[in-house]
Amino acid sequence: MLRIYETDCAALAPYWDEALALLPPERRQRVQLCRDRAAALGIAAGGLLLRAVLGVRTDGRLLKGPCGKPHIPGGPEFNLSHGGTLAVLAVSDRAVGVDCEEARRGASEALLRRVLTPVLALCGCVFMVYAAFAAHGAAVWYY
Repeated sequence: MLRIYETDCAALAPYWDEALALLPPERRQRVQLCRDRAAALGIAAGGLLLRAVLGVRTDGRLLKGPCGKPHIPGGPEFNLSHGGTLAVLAVSDRAVGVDCEEARRGASEALLRRVLTPVLALCGCVFMVYAAFAAHGAAVWYY
């Protein structure tokens, strides 16, 4: 089982105070200390995805593995990423990873096809990545 959840971080901006109120205190503090507005929106959106999908209401519930990857004891495997205006949460019954990066302006579609396709063809996610890029200007890598 693999489930992918994504949200547009910029859509949180009009609901900033309400979004902050829903975050665990630890994550709320990280958001408030963040100087980059886009990064703050991404951290907030990630926290809201964790809450909505996995029921995480406190960062104390999340533990970090030896390499720093968060996990919930007894919970499903998951990974969270944000980049640009997109936040992505992958949830699985086995080890999973996801990465979201904003495509730089001026990156040609031909270049993206040349770089992304060989990697993504291996995991069968070409369409999903292209759709995310087309919709959000961001490429999502599942590994």
